[in-house]
Amino acid sequence: MGIAKVTVPTKVAESHTEPDPGGFAAYLIAAMQRAGVNNASLARLTAESHPDSPVDSSTISNLRTGKADPGLKVIRKIAPHLGLTVGAMLLAADPTLTAEELGLVAEPLLAEIADLRDLYNGLTVERERKAFRNHLKRSLTLFIETVEIVNESPREPRMRRK
Repeated sequence: MGIAKVTVPTKVAESHTEPDPGGFAAYLIAAMQRAGVNNASLARLTAESHPDSPVDSSTISNLRTGKADPGLKVIRKIAPHLGLTVGAMLLAADPTLTAEELGLVAEPLLAEIADLRDLYNGLTVERERKAFRNHLKRSLTLFIETVEIVNESPREPRMRRK
């Protein structure tokens, strides 16, 4: 009986995939930077708003590093604290979703615009009209920033405005 030659591999393949720090992770990092929060402060905010089921800082860390994918429950809890809509975060979390699937298409907007025009035309005091215009400008600015967040490159986080 002879001695068998055993070959030992020099490199053992990993059985798991590496986390993806792009995609939603980069989106979340940029959103947290803009909101001025870190893992611990965002976890505290969710604990205040959802005392029965907060999002802990380790979950947030796993989301930021791409080790975990966000679920709808988590997105609902963190979105308001980042100044984002749940829809915007869902689009960032799942690139296969479409705006149509989330009901974010422009057709219903046409009726809303007509309603806003009628409301504006019904205002008789110039101070009310000015307040209306200012409110509409602020709302549109927030909307545009949200769209930019969804569409920005995950590798290039934007600088926070002061």
